[in-house]
Amino acid sequence: MVITNIKTTPVLVPFRYPPVTASGAISELPLVLLDVETNVGLTGHAYLFVFLKSMLKPTIGCVAGSRRIGKGDECGSRAGRPQILRRRLELLDIHGILGQVLAGLDMALWDIRAKSEDLSLAAVLGGTRDYLKSYNSCGLWVEKGDPEKVADQALELLAEGDFSAVKLRLGYDSFEEDLAVVRAVKRSCGDAVDVMSDFNQGLDQTEALSRCQALDGEGLYWMRSLFATMITTDHLH
Repeated sequence: MVITNIKTTPVLVPFRYPPVTASGAISELPLVLLDVETNVGLTGHAYLFVFLKSMLKPTIGCVAGSRRIGKGDECGSRAGRPQILRRRLELLDIHGILGQVLAGLDMALWDIRAKSEDLSLAAVLGGTRDYLKSYNSCGLWVEKGDPEKVADQALELLAEGDFSAVKLRLGYDSFEEDLAVVRAVKRSCGDAVDVMSDFNQGLDQTEALSRCQALDGEGLYWMRSLFATMITTDHLH
């Protein structure tokens, strides 16, 4: 089984609650849909969230460049591991757009692998799908000056699919604002609901450590993505 074509489709999806995070706002959802076709009729699907409308064109261009290199590659037993393609691009920086494209192709190849075995991807990877806990992450963006508005929205999100957990965005201008919205949402949801938090890389390392320690007793399920993900030796502690 070999790759015969890789198709891309750019789409802009409207948000019900447009994201506003500590790192900025996103007015619409720009996606590149990937379809990896094979000579046996199986097609693997994946999508890339490129964050900015202006990134659609360069991302599609990067896929086109990868298509020229990867077309004709075998994608059966090694599906999900496009090491040959990565080696061919070894002299390039595989972070940024190229890294995202390679990750998307990886996902599409795993989709092909699962379809070729007539199994779910979870089963191919050795897992089960009897029950999977999930949370609603489609809101609770940074709403400056109105913690109660965020708290009311949390109840709406819980009711959408009988969820038992929600994710709250933090990283307000001050710790006091973070604390106020955390307490408002926790009070609104009650102790039976898990509240996760996400700072969307909006803090520096010092402020991140300070806020984590100060929020540690507020009952958050987790605190993630506090500062930029570039790893340095200063972060290892």
